[in-house]
Amino acid sequence: MARLRDESLRLLYIAPERLQGEATRQMLENHASEGRLVALAVDEAHCISAWGHDFRPDYRRLGMIRRLCPGVPMLALSATAAPRVRADILRLLDLRSPLVQVSSARRVNLNYTMQRRPRDPMPQVLEALEQSRGAALIYARTRRSVELWAERLREHKVDATPYHAGLDPDTRRTALTRFLEQKRPVLVATVAFGMGVDRGDVGLVLHLDLPATPEGYLQESGRAGRDGQPASCLVLFSPGDRTTLSWAMQASGRSGSSLEERRRLDLAQQQLRRMEAVAEGEMCREQALLLAV
Repeated sequence: MARLRDESLRLLYIAPERLQGEATRQMLENHASEGRLVALAVDEAHCISAWGHDFRPDYRRLGMIRRLCPGVPMLALSATAAPRVRADILRLLDLRSPLVQVSSARRVNLNYTMQRRPRDPMPQVLEALEQSRGAALIYARTRRSVELWAERLREHKVDATPYHAGLDPDTRRTALTRFLEQKRPVLVATVAFGMGVDRGDVGLVLHLDLPATPEGYLQESGRAGRDGQPASCLVLFSPGDRTTLSWAMQASGRSGSSLEERRRLDLAQQQLRRMEAVAEGEMCREQALLLAV
């Protein structure tokens, strides 16, 4: 806050949760009225929409920024926003007569492969790691599965590091540092890992389960090959994955009975069916993904 007052700060990052605080809202309003706030940017803007694959209620508070800072230009960014998600972004952020630029989510350097997962997929995992370059990111659905796979990979002489929200902050920081600084790190994580993490030479993104949505999968697989070099995106799935995910969605939805919560559960089930169709279909996986979002 001191750097804000003496005007030495050029760029300020704020989590949406911070907008709950009166001090934060007052600071934004004051800077806007004094002409010291020149632009606002909302990253991962799809999180504002209930139709989005990663809806976060706190993002809804970002709409108040237009009321607090009515004359400040605003930019909203997302790598995966379907038409109805884009419509929600414009409406909820009160963006009037905006310039909307939409580009293809296609990444020509990524190779997508989806295979049925055998009882023990370790041989496929080891083969994928052996053939990959740079860093490797392996996604597992649960924290327990993350720990189990990191341990099993270490038993096969692969220096794998687990990462999930259940680890203490120091352990997570160490795991992140290893992933960013080692030459060929292997990180096993839940899908929450990756937002805001940028390493260019990720040569492999491997999912050990069926992803929940096509949009989410594009976001997660998009962490591969950011240096423009060829990279592999592999999904090992089982027909039972959809049932497991569906039960989990229904269990999480039992705590609420509002119309919006029921609508979100229905939408999540639709997205899961679309993802299963992509994995099970005979069409080129990349084409199927792009058509599904």
